[in-house]
Amino acid sequence: MLSSLRSLLLSSLLLSLLPPTSTSTSSPRRQNNIDFWPTPHLQTYLSTPQPHDACILFYAPWSTDSQSFAPLFERIGEIVKAGLSESNLLMVYFDCEQDKISEQICEGLGVKKYPEIMYLGRTNYYSNDLISSLTGSKSGHERMAVFKGDWRFGEEVRDFIYLMRSLGKWGVWEDGVGNPMGWFGGRGEGGKEIGVEDVKSDSGSSSSDGAGSTAAAGSTANPPATSEEVNQLVLENAELETLTNQAAVLMESLLMSEDSDADVFKNLMETGGWDNDELLRNCVIDLSLDYCTRVVNKMDRLSSPESKSSSDYEDNLMEELSDLEPYCAVFDECVRQDFPVNSICRPNLCPFNKEMGCRYVGSCGGELLREEYGRMMKESGGEQVEGEVGA
Repeated sequence: MLSSLRSLLLSSLLLSLLPPTSTSTSSPRRQNNIDFWPTPHLQTYLSTPQPHDACILFYAPWSTDSQSFAPLFERIGEIVKAGLSESNLLMVYFDCEQDKISEQICEGLGVKKYPEIMYLGRTNYYSNDLISSLTGSKSGHERMAVFKGDWRFGEEVRDFIYLMRSLGKWGVWEDGVGNPMGWFGGRGEGGKEIGVEDVKSDSGSSSSDGAGSTAAAGSTANPPATSEEVNQLVLENAELETLTNQAAVLMESLLMSEDSDADVFKNLMETGGWDNDELLRNCVIDLSLDYCTRVVNKMDRLSSPESKSSSDYEDNLMEELSDLEPYCAVFDECVRQDFPVNSICRPNLCPFNKEMGCRYVGSCGGELLREEYGRMMKESGGEQVEGEVGA
């Protein structure tokens, strides 16, 4: 029975991956938690940041690997609650061969195989963003990162989505939009659907006629991509090729660093690094942010639907966070105040209760991350820091 259900699901999804008809190319559609985008719709998202992120599966109808991955992609969409305001995330299929323009866009974005999974955020993934360089790689678009893991393992794709969504929330906070870290963004809307009515065009207008009308926002606001725009995407992709190749190696070095036992918080205090060592300070803040976001996301995922529907959910979650990882509970306020001189924001020792959190952030003391941060700070206009971190 279970085998029959799986076969039925697979057959349904394989049919959905067939080349779109002339009718389906005119408007986006949604099947369960997954959206199917025509070319103008993707152009709208690439040209104008939207209120929500999108994890896009680029495919070709003839690709057997894409067909094999389809059931898993839909299951991940259910897990992350794609298409709902609770997640503020869309899961999308995009056929790279639906027309000539789609082929050019996929080439410009650096799609080299099928399936190719990319994450399109609301803010830029800058080349000096260490975390995104460690976990994914840049595509030919400043707001898009490429999944470099193995698509056959669904947990890798799921974790990639969780991490990129966390990074996007931090970027939105940095841009002055929303609350610090964005942990609870969108909860007031409950289970409201997103992505079917609220697509913004370059002019700032929104579509409001339901699912079918979103095509209007894409087709009227964005003419087909010019050759100049496509060429620019290709050039940007070539410039970021080195970053793509480094991603897997950097992540392994981060997790396996022999220097991760060092207490970098103690180092910052003893050397005055909070004020004088921009390299180490930035690394510690970045990895602390990532760790805290992972903790909160896990707590959120483990919460029952009943507790999430409570008006006190956010307060209760923050109270639990204060017990589990007190530093994470005050981290956003420390960021707001630029880490003032006090024992709360500038602890003498690693403030995390879990040893793994201290080891993770302690990786900032490693040689590889020191060199990588120094290089990226130099590229972004900062000074190259010589010598050991915190020395």
